[in-house]
Amino acid sequence: MSKSNILISSYKIVQAVIFFIAVIIVLSPLAPALTSISPFKAGLPVVNAQITRANYFVGAWPYQVPPQGHFNTFVTGAITLGIYYDLIQSPLGIYIWHNNTWIKLLASDWKFDTSSRTFTVKLRSDAKWSDGSQLTSKDVKCTWLIYYMLGHALFKYVDPKRIETPDPQTVVFYITTEVTPQIVERYVIRTNVRDYRSYGTYCDQIQSLLDQGKDRLSKEVQDLNQNFTNYRPSEMLASGPFMIDVASITDAELWLKKNPNSPLSREVKFDWIRIYNGETPTVTPLVLAKEVDYATHGFPIATEKQFASIGIKILRPPTYFGPALYFNYNHSVYGELFRIKEFRQAIAYAINRTEAGYVSLGESGKPVIYMTGVPETITLAWMSQEDVNRLDPYKYDPAKAETLLKGVGLEKVGGTWYWKGKPVELEITFPAEFADWSATADNVKSQLEAFGFKVTLRAVTFTQQPIEVQESRFIMAIQSWGSGVPHPFFSYDSLFGGYNTLKYRGSGKPGMSLDMTWKTKYGTIDFTNLIIQMGGSFDIQKQREAFTKAALAFNDFLPVIPLWERLGNNPVLDGVRTCGWLPFNDPLYKNSVYTDSFVVIMILKGILYPCQAATATQITTPPAAPAPSISIGLLAPIIVIVVIAAIAAAVLLMRRRS
Repeated sequence: MSKSNILISSYKIVQAVIFFIAVIIVLSPLAPALTSISPFKAGLPVVNAQITRANYFVGAWPYQVPPQGHFNTFVTGAITLGIYYDLIQSPLGIYIWHNNTWIKLLASDWKFDTSSRTFTVKLRSDAKWSDGSQLTSKDVKCTWLIYYMLGHALFKYVDPKRIETPDPQTVVFYITTEVTPQIVERYVIRTNVRDYRSYGTYCDQIQSLLDQGKDRLSKEVQDLNQNFTNYRPSEMLASGPFMIDVASITDAELWLKKNPNSPLSREVKFDWIRIYNGETPTVTPLVLAKEVDYATHGFPIATEKQFASIGIKILRPPTYFGPALYFNYNHSVYGELFRIKEFRQAIAYAINRTEAGYVSLGESGKPVIYMTGVPETITLAWMSQEDVNRLDPYKYDPAKAETLLKGVGLEKVGGTWYWKGKPVELEITFPAEFADWSATADNVKSQLEAFGFKVTLRAVTFTQQPIEVQESRFIMAIQSWGSGVPHPFFSYDSLFGGYNTLKYRGSGKPGMSLDMTWKTKYGTIDFTNLIIQMGGSFDIQKQREAFTKAALAFNDFLPVIPLWERLGNNPVLDGVRTCGWLPFNDPLYKNSVYTDSFVVIMILKGILYPCQAATATQITTPPAAPAPSISIGLLAPIIVIVVIAAIAAAVLLMRRRS
């Protein structure tokens, strides 16, 4: 190549470099405008977008973050957020305990007709999902087809083939057998409605299998059920006043944002709800820092006193449930012993339940008196005083416990109980993060050891411990008894349906593996049949008779040992962010802490509202770090360096070519 050609090529290189630099200089003033274009407007996800949140309520509830946490709200691990779920995928209505009435939410009306054996629901015409689509009878039917596949107790009374949707606002359930209207009403009206858009593929398959004559126990439905447990919707459509802000989900917290498409948002005064993630140990310092407006966790006595000392109020509403001592009736070593009724009765006499309740939750640990497996208020409302007097209260009586154990072949050697020549060595599993139940497990261990049993404790994280019990991977366990529903049927159905599923429903997890036919001092009792009878009559008197038989049988047989009934010891931070709390003697607080939540009602009805101070408080999610920018002052020397480098390169190239 000639020198002239080389010079021309070098000149072109330098010219191109200078042109490129000139373009940068011209466009640099436009950089802020260009970078301000929102990727969300282009249909792309926003990461760490700047969001200012004000007018918010702060609660707390444990959840798992994705991928363990997910949006299939029918199966374990879903991000449903407990009481706050009613504000996301709302039920048709919510119950008021003190006057036996309902607040209508997604339904405008409903009616039970005993003559036609139908339960008809009318949906409100303005109900919509968060994507703007109409909420219709198709969504309600789809919800219940999924629940049929999962074995819901409603279908002891309702024909799954005859859930009819004559128009978009009407659902008709056909009753197959006599049932108390209260049970069908409770199940249907209080169940959170899911959307057909997310679950329709499965609903259509269930309907098709029903049309082919397949029931939920068929292989086809069971296979579909197995597949469904692994299904993960990409989002959770909301019908309630709030929806999950998916981008906000972290290990520490998530936010619910106002759902403008829901008619239920009209009276709500908050624009956001902040939910801190965690059980009692995690939430306690947040409450002490006054970062939480309301929490439902079980706080230890010492913590409760700390709350009160800094001006946080303590609310003690009923929960209508509590911890019980469970037995694994099919355990390889101790199943035979646990199946002896007198052994369980002896354990009940050997435990001071008043002590267990107080050390666990102070004034909120109410000892069980009647031992029917149903909360005291409901037991007294459904049984005559004469029958109540027949119940054994199992007052603390170690001597009687010792007599019972010796009567069934145990012997005490050196202060230790032996069975079949070996010391009885028990284990109690409990949910590790439940401070109150952890204290209960520790206290029961201490009492049983003082009585002569060797006992070890096994703490299991609260999300896994119920699964351990359901899968029969336990010896003894602390788990729940009772139910926050005013009909006694639900306490028994939740106990055995949740933790003795296979024996009770005919399919599912083995749990306690307890046979449901019991030999009691009142004769041989088919307890499953009694539960069905309890709900299986239009006649309230027949329901009472079935419950009385069931309560007496439970009291004698003691399939589990209810230890204490929990009252809430819920911290309420009044006047900082949230105002409007009703006086603590208001009858609305007779509603259960966890079912028909009074806090949810007060949010829905606009009773609770942001305080003035809270209105000015803003939480801002920081924007993504800006791309590195170069000022004009810095750009000039860079340009000079680049030009010099280009000329030097050209000169070097000429020398090499020459």
